[in-house]
Amino acid sequence: MPDFDREDYDELKAYKIIADMYDTQKRELNNLEKRLKDHHSHQKKIDENIQIIYKNRESDSQVFSPRKKEDDKELKKLEGRKRDVEKQITFVHERILKTRELVAEYSFVMNTLKDKKEESTKQIEMNDNFLNDLIEKVLFCKEISLVDPLRVREELDSIYKILIQLR
Repeated sequence: MPDFDREDYDELKAYKIIADMYDTQKRELNNLEKRLKDHHSHQKKIDENIQIIYKNRESDSQVFSPRKKEDDKELKKLEGRKRDVEKQITFVHERILKTRELVAEYSFVMNTLKDKKEESTKQIEMNDNFLNDLIEKVLFCKEISLVDPLRVREELDSIYKILIQLR
């Protein structure tokens, strides 16, 4: 059974939590961008309707027509809607900016955790290699200790260097 490391578990759990939050914010960002697009198309339709009313006014030769009164009411209503849509656009745009910041922060944290894990894995592999070298050198020293004591001294120096690198 593999050795269970509580720190690895906690890092994995933290990564999963951040990844879930990242996914949630990413979905929220997509929804907000769609909403912004819808608001812009609604604003465009309102502008087109306002332009139609102004064109109809220009073509109407009567100064006081009954249609003018209705057009004025409709213009007020459309301009009120336009202001509401502009407020909604501003609100959604601000939320998009904040959500993008959150997405970037979550992405940074996820990448940092991933890099730390990769670095930790590389360090473990490096330590394993050093330990294997150390074991080989110790066994070699044992074999040659009776035959070549000077060579043992050289091997002990290299063992010492490996131990320093392990720190």
